[in-house]
Amino acid sequence: MKKQFFRLSCLVLACVLLVSCGCADDSGQKDKTVLEIDLSKKIELSEEGMTSFIALVEDTLLCLAFSPDGTAKYTLLNLSTGQKTACGAIRDHLYSTANFAVQDGFVYFFVTTSANGGAAQENCLCRVDLTSGKLEILSRERAHLTFRYLAVCGNTLIAVNGREADGAAMTYLEAIDPQNNTRRPFAEHQLVNARKEGTAVTHAAASGEKIFAVVSGYQDAESVHSLYVYNLAGELMQTISMQQYAEDLMNTMISELTVFGDYVYIKNFSNTAVLGKIANGQFVEINAPGNELVLAKNDTLSPDDGVFFLLHSNTILLLDKESDTLIPKALPFGNADKTISYILKSGNRLLIYSYDEENPQQTSLRCIEMDDLASP
Repeated sequence: MKKQFFRLSCLVLACVLLVSCGCADDSGQKDKTVLEIDLSKKIELSEEGMTSFIALVEDTLLCLAFSPDGTAKYTLLNLSTGQKTACGAIRDHLYSTANFAVQDGFVYFFVTTSANGGAAQENCLCRVDLTSGKLEILSRERAHLTFRYLAVCGNTLIAVNGREADGAAMTYLEAIDPQNNTRRPFAEHQLVNARKEGTAVTHAAASGEKIFAVVSGYQDAESVHSLYVYNLAGELMQTISMQQYAEDLMNTMISELTVFGDYVYIKNFSNTAVLGKIANGQFVEINAPGNELVLAKNDTLSPDDGVFFLLHSNTILLLDKESDTLIPKALPFGNADKTISYILKSGNRLLIYSYDEENPQQTSLRCIEMDDLASP
């Protein structure tokens, strides 16, 4: 039965945090960097460890450092003062994703850990207090799904969960009250792969009071892919076909689903992505220069958000909602040899991790203001 649930190796964004200096490029371009951070001096890393960034919330950066023994150490870094706060550690860490949810001064995220001496796996719902830095594990449960994702709908966290029942894979959405850690399952789907029957929900996102879910499975023994739109009561409000993207996108496990206003961004584990707008009950694609479109990670998504970049490039793309087009922008610092690897967004600030294409160990982590982005 476990084969009916997705099991993938987690590709973690690992960074060797070295920062190069300089205020202008070779052409004399003015450097409008707000802040350049040498994290190697602010976060203690073992020589064999790796570090990734989880979330940027205003001036606070939540970082995660891995050690070879499977321990994950979490650290808060204040970008304005340089103050470092040790949050705590999670042992036997196996998988985590770049997905997180911010609510009421806490960052929430899932971690999959090893249990019973490696014989089992557990999904842990965790949170970090952005004021005190305290790390808490709110719940542990047997891992039926390798990767768990969170979204925020009002005062409620939305997650996807699963279980096994009578030869079927049962997947469903959960409404989680983070204050008292209670859960309410809804929108259950049943999938029997052996008979090519039923559907499964694999990912969820929220915008306003709407909850969007990626639902894949079978209809008349043929594979089908859709976006289901629910309300918090669990009522199905709309079904949007994604069948036209089955071959290139939906047949590979989805790694990211983000909804902001009428816009939907979907990416799979092969880094193929599509951006579109929901109009008249249909998904209308917005043309992008290539299919490796990456959305900046945002602490809170609003209808005004839409900051993207292309893999293996140094160009940022902003979504123009009047024309439904992506407008290229240049980094406001010397970027001829910089390739963007990751972007975190909070308010008007972007935290950009980039590297030198010819010398990947030469990396840069800079904060810039969106207003300083210029035409290329």
